[in-house]
Amino acid sequence: MWLCAICVSAGALSAQTTNQQRPARSARPDGTAAAPNLNAGVTFADGTTQTTAATLTGVTAGSGLTGGGASGTVPLAVDTTVARTTAGNSFIGPQAITGNVTVTGTVQISGNGNALKFPDGTTQTTAATGGGSSGVLSGTITISSGTVIASGTCTTSGVTVTGATTSMVAVISPQGDPAAKGLNELLWGAFVDASNHVTAQFCHFSHSTASATAAQSFNIRVIP
Repeated sequence: MWLCAICVSAGALSAQTTNQQRPARSARPDGTAAAPNLNAGVTFADGTTQTTAATLTGVTAGSGLTGGGASGTVPLAVDTTVARTTAGNSFIGPQAITGNVTVTGTVQISGNGNALKFPDGTTQTTAATGGGSSGVLSGTITISSGTVIASGTCTTSGVTVTGATTSMVAVISPQGDPAAKGLNELLWGAFVDASNHVTAQFCHFSHSTASATAAQSFNIRVIP
């Protein structure tokens, strides 16, 4: 004959295990337990009900984003290779565009020496004047009053024309009649002798001397 310190009958153990597996019951106002509602959940506006926690299966980065993933901590960041359409952009390095560019506003070229470059390789660093959008550059050269040009001799004068290059054509013409100012029997011409600079030459071919009785200006046009 033997005695046990703790003895649990098979029926009591079975009942205890069953009670542990049952869902918890809420108490009624009278203190009795109510049966659990296993279908309870969150009902949405479209009438569907969610009775269990949603499982996230992955995040896909959309347009303008990078990152994403199927599990863990998923990173998302702005794709810096995509231009924003709702804010300004600052681009670093050369940019290539295939097609036409339409701008509402002002196109600004910054930085000394930067220019518009055309298909023939020529560049324009200053606004065109006297020629509309043709890119013609302009300047003025003046023979001062009292200037004397002896027979068979020439005199030269220079002027800065920003954007002019030696591959361009320079044209010169007087403002009014030079003969009315004592510069009769005079020949003139102009050429781009260096970048951004035009030289004009005035030669007197008569046996007499040409003497300017007043200042005489000449228009300079440089054609790309």
